[in-house]
Amino acid sequence: MMCQTLKPNLTTYDTHGIRSLDTMASVTSGTTTQINATLPVYSIDQIADYLTVGFWQDNNMSQRSFDVQTGDTLTVDLRALGTVAETTALRALDAWTAVSGLKFVQGSSADIVFSSANSGAYNSSTTMGTRIIESRVNISDSWQGYGDYYLQTFIHEIGHALGLGHSGMYNGSASFASDAHFANDSWQTTVMSYFDQNENPNTNATRLFLASAQLGDIAAIQKLYGAPTSVATGDSIYGDSANTGQWGMELGTNWSVAIVDNGGTDVINLTSRTHNQMLDLRAETYSNINGRTGNLSIGRNTVIENATTGSGHDYIFGNDAGNRISSGAGNDTILGNGGDDVLIGGQGSDILSGGVGADRFVYAALDEAGDTVTDFSLAQSDRIDLRDLLTSIGYTGTDAVADGIVALVATSGGSYLSVDSDGAGSGSAVQVAFLSGVAATSSVYDIIDASGAPTGPGTGPIPNGSVDTNYTISNTTMTTWSRDGGFIIDTDGGTDVLDLSLVTYAATIDLNSGVTGRIGSNKLIIDAGTIIENLILGSKNDRGTGNGSDNLIYGMGGNDRLYGMAGNDALIGGTGIDMLYGGDGDDILQGDDGNDRLYGGTGNDTLAGGAGNDQMRGEAGDDQMDGGARNDTLYGQDGDDTIAGGDGNDIVYGDLGDDDLRGNDGRDRLFGREGNDSLDGGADDDILDGGDGDNTVDGGSGNDKITTRSGSDIISGGDGNDRVGAGDGNDMIDGGTGDDYLDGDGGADGILGGDGNDKIFGDAGNDVISGGNGNDYIQAGRDNDLVSGDAGNDNIYGDSGDDTILGGSGNDYLKGDAGDDQIDGGADNDKIYAESGNDTVAGGEGDDYIAGGSGDDLVDGGAGTDRIYADSGNDTVSGGDGADYIKGGAGEDQIDGGAGTDRIYAETGHDTVTGGDGDDYISGATGDDVLSGDAGNDRVYGDSGDDLLDGGAGDDILNAGSGNDRLIGGMGADMLLGGSGADVFVFNTLDDAGDTISDMKLRQGDMIEVSNMLDDFGFSVSAAIAQGIVGLEAITSRDSWLMFDTDGLGANDPVELAYLQGIAATTELTEAWLI
Repeated sequence: MMCQTLKPNLTTYDTHGIRSLDTMASVTSGTTTQINATLPVYSIDQIADYLTVGFWQDNNMSQRSFDVQTGDTLTVDLRALGTVAETTALRALDAWTAVSGLKFVQGSSADIVFSSANSGAYNSSTTMGTRIIESRVNISDSWQGYGDYYLQTFIHEIGHALGLGHSGMYNGSASFASDAHFANDSWQTTVMSYFDQNENPNTNATRLFLASAQLGDIAAIQKLYGAPTSVATGDSIYGDSANTGQWGMELGTNWSVAIVDNGGTDVINLTSRTHNQMLDLRAETYSNINGRTGNLSIGRNTVIENATTGSGHDYIFGNDAGNRISSGAGNDTILGNGGDDVLIGGQGSDILSGGVGADRFVYAALDEAGDTVTDFSLAQSDRIDLRDLLTSIGYTGTDAVADGIVALVATSGGSYLSVDSDGAGSGSAVQVAFLSGVAATSSVYDIIDASGAPTGPGTGPIPNGSVDTNYTISNTTMTTWSRDGGFIIDTDGGTDVLDLSLVTYAATIDLNSGVTGRIGSNKLIIDAGTIIENLILGSKNDRGTGNGSDNLIYGMGGNDRLYGMAGNDALIGGTGIDMLYGGDGDDILQGDDGNDRLYGGTGNDTLAGGAGNDQMRGEAGDDQMDGGARNDTLYGQDGDDTIAGGDGNDIVYGDLGDDDLRGNDGRDRLFGREGNDSLDGGADDDILDGGDGDNTVDGGSGNDKITTRSGSDIISGGDGNDRVGAGDGNDMIDGGTGDDYLDGDGGADGILGGDGNDKIFGDAGNDVISGGNGNDYIQAGRDNDLVSGDAGNDNIYGDSGDDTILGGSGNDYLKGDAGDDQIDGGADNDKIYAESGNDTVAGGEGDDYIAGGSGDDLVDGGAGTDRIYADSGNDTVSGGDGADYIKGGAGEDQIDGGAGTDRIYAETGHDTVTGGDGDDYISGATGDDVLSGDAGNDRVYGDSGDDLLDGGAGDDILNAGSGNDRLIGGMGADMLLGGSGADVFVFNTLDDAGDTISDMKLRQGDMIEVSNMLDDFGFSVSAAIAQGIVGLEAITSRDSWLMFDTDGLGANDPVELAYLQGIAATTELTEAWLI
């Protein structure tokens, strides 16, 4: 069992789980106790309210659900699961699809991600307000040891993933006595409960695991996502020969299940069962089947029309529909309730009550006699149907009452309806049914439908008219037919129509020659060799089948099934929930109103769903499909299909072939799958998955989610905040307007963010990326990418590879990462991190921050007040215009501060630094550096190492620090400090005169170099000393000026070359220190 502590935040990431089976008490079934009077008994709606709202409020959190519409699809990721876990997860997802307005498809970028990596079973959801962003379900493979509880665990955790809480304020462990919130909190009412049917002392239901959501869950999930509209819409069978495909609907002995059905004529079939069944067809009720208690329920708004039970003594409740209930052998009780019911007691002494409506009690053989009908009403047009029974005893007459075969016999409290046992009037009278309250004076003809005899001999074929014949059949027409039915013989060709639009009975018609059809209980035979091209059905639930001709079949009203078969057919469903099968040929299928299903079959078909939540499959051929209004699901399948979802929230699958898919209005989901497909989401928030192939995808307006896979795709997000994952291949992506999320994935992609604050990921491949207008986040990915942020304050990451990154206008954050990158910040104030590799960086205009990272980088700060950190490597740095701050870092760097008042730190390595124009600050740090201040009043510090310091023009301060340094003050009144070591102060020209040497230490070996300057005047150093051309002039007792007589004759005023602090005028001037 795994349930974590809740953590409420603005964006919440919370965890909920289910109890481990090991923590539950070992209990036996069959215990019945009274409801605990201290707890309220919740209605189904109250349970639903607690699951969707109350639980979250009790935990100081808001209710939550995915932001989808009724009928929408969520994507699930099952890739991390093993075979057993994946199969179980799919069964659990089917269980939720069966009861909610949701569908699930597998894919990446999923809404719900499944895992078995961690211990226990729990769901974690990330939410923003009331919206679920993502859910993650973890169920350890060790839970497979719990047997059937493993499936129930998946159903429970998916319930959390969709937004349901527990049915009490518990999470991790619980006991009914201390934690139950309401008296009927158990598995019988909700799969979200922690208490099995016997842990709750207030229920007498049998302890069984759950194969479906229960009544409380059904109401809850439909509060969040609506009711299903396209699941179980046909003629469903539950129990024996189940056909829904949903796990557990065979109604076995080991499960408790709830049925939700959405159309068709359905049946619960328990024919093979021998237990005494208590079956209730009414919605939100419980039944006892297979010898268990409370193990079957019917969901709200579900109508099950028919039921069949087996050999036990059964108790069956009908609902308000027209039920057909057959109880098989055994002494059974059937209550039809509302509707025009058909009740068949079968063998045994049965008690039958039709309830409100015109009910029919059917007998097929004498061994079914002996029943009691408790509410037979002539006023409600109740009838006893003896036709099959009379046939079974050999009666061949036309009036069984007049012939004395059927009679009404008076008895206490009513009358017996009796039948002569041999059908000839000479046998014993068998009491078929006791009719409570029916007087013996009543007309038997009113009780048994007309004469109660089988229909008489044949009356011949339905005549054909002209070449193009319209065969119109009505209820009145069929009264003239023989017991063998009506016949159509048409041998004169033409285009013929069989018109049943006036018939009020359900019809099953096959236009193939020689096939027997049915209209109500009547047969209709199309003779061999007769070809009828067109068929118009009536208002009931009809079935029409075409032949090899080009047929037109019109379903009109009712829930019809139409089959075109061979030929180029036109099938029109009309009103109702119809199923249309085109078959072979180029067919036209039109669903019209209702939630229809259309199947094109082979050929180039045209399918139109019309109004309603339709499902359509083009199947083989190049098909054209239009879903029409409402929420449709369309599958193109084989061929190059053109599919439009129409209005509503549609799901469209192209499948095989080069398909053209259009969502139109509504929140659509489009899946191209294989082939070179074109997808257009249209208006609203769509999900588009191009699949494999070279696809063209346009999200249209709205906040779209676009995914493609292998192939070179062209993708346009359009208006709105779109999310694009392009997959492998060389893709072209345009995010359009809006704040988009664009992922190129593998391949050499071209990505344009467009207007808006976009997030762009190039991933693998040599990508070309442009952020467009807006504050974009771009991660180029590995390989060699070209990235432009364009306008806006962008964040760009180059990742590995030799990338070119252009920030464009705006205050950008640019990071090259690994590789030899070229980075240009462009206009405005940028932050640039070149990272590893030999990078070329230009800050551009604006006050930029640049970090070169490791590698031999070339950095240009450009205009603006920049901060540059060259970091390790032999870097070349230019500060450009502006008052820059530059650090060279480790390595032998070349640094030029450029114009402006710069601060430059060469740091470790043998660096070369030029300050450029402006009053610069230069620090050499360790290494033998060459430091030049250039123009401006500069401060230059050599630090350790044998440095060369050149102040250049301006009044500079040069401090060489430790080491044997050379100091050139240059033009201007400079302050020179040699520091420790044997330093040389250099005066190359007379323009260098006027400097102050503040720490001239002859004992350290300091020297003054004037040879180049003297050479300009034709003097050597030795001659200048000897002739007094250079000399010392006292300033104080300790300091002196080094003087220079420029003409050597004393005719010119001597020039003060250098103010020597600490060198007295009495110091001997020798070539040992003046060189």
